[in-house]
Amino acid sequence: MKFMRDFGIPMLVLGGGGYTIKNVSRCWTYETGLLLDKELDNTIPPNDYYEYYAPHYQLHLNVKKH
Repeated sequence: MKFMRDFGIPMLVLGGGGYTIKNVSRCWTYETGLLLDKELDNTIPPNDYYEYYAPHYQLHLNVKKH
């Protein structure tokens, strides 16, 4: 996203489907922040779907590498 954004030309950005709701929403929130050149807070604010993001309620997941 950053690479394409930095060309400074109009873009139409479309999403796909078939993903888990909590992961695709995290991804598109992050990507939208990149497109707008905005740093987003990692804490997800309370909303109608807040329980999907338990137990940490964070935008970025902590992934364990094996």
